[in-house]
Amino acid sequence: MTELGPLDTGFMEMEDTDRRVSLGIGTVAVVDGPPPAHQELRAWLDRGLERHGRLRQRVHRSLLDLKAPVWEEDPTFDFDSGRLRRDRWRRRSR
Repeated sequence: MTELGPLDTGFMEMEDTDRRVSLGIGTVAVVDGPPPAHQELRAWLDRGLERHGRLRQRVHRSLLDLKAPVWEEDPTFDFDSGRLRRDRWRRRSR
């Protein structure tokens, strides 16, 4: 297991201290052209999950936060549980 660095730990502390603070990062991409087929997109995402193991992990905190949080494998990670919904990939009308 890998310990979270001081910056990541500090971000978690800020989020825990004030419920109005969120340090989450989001992104949106608007691309031109036809959308990929569902299977093609799924294959691309699966390759990314294989390459970047951190995406399948979660943060584990120690009892009473006496130690730094660590990354651990998420035994409940299931990409098929609704993270990729087909209705989100329909072409927008202009």
